[in-house]
Amino acid sequence: MTVSWAAAPAWGTGTAGTYAVYRDTTPVFTPSSANRVAAGVAGLSFNDAAAPNGALYYLVRAENDETCSSGPNNGGVSDANTHIVPVSNTATRPLPGEIGTLAVSVVGGSHLRLTWSAPPDASGYRVYRSTSPQAGSFAPVGTTAGLIWDDTGRAADAPSYFYLVRGTNPCGQEGP
Repeated sequence: MTVSWAAAPAWGTGTAGTYAVYRDTTPVFTPSSANRVAAGVAGLSFNDAAAPNGALYYLVRAENDETCSSGPNNGGVSDANTHIVPVSNTATRPLPGEIGTLAVSVVGGSHLRLTWSAPPDASGYRVYRSTSPQAGSFAPVGTTAGLIWDDTGRAADAPSYFYLVRGTNPCGQEGP
């Protein structure tokens, strides 16, 4: 689970700072050391690799670079943010549906253009090519987020290739 947030608009009397990330399974919780999952995060996101599946709630607090208070990273001043954001962690996403008809055309006399319609739940595509229509003989040749992929310089050999396109979900899992 990756949690992202906007930058702190100011650091109070400090010149910079870090963030502390808190997680709980209830929508109303008090941030404490018991539910803190990270402190000293310098960027604007945190990958919570230990997040359990199910409904979760996150709160991120900024802590400045001073050492005059009780912040969890360096004793800096922490903001009093109470905006809790709900998320749902699942181990997988739905697999994309099957790619329908794959159309191939010659573009500019030099390369082949593959086009297809978007199947449900696809966020990207992997393109495979083979010189045989046999299953297991296809090798990956490209990826794209769109519904078009060009195999440059292959038009002269067009009758010699077979293509397969599979949709991928945000987890990188392929559909049929």
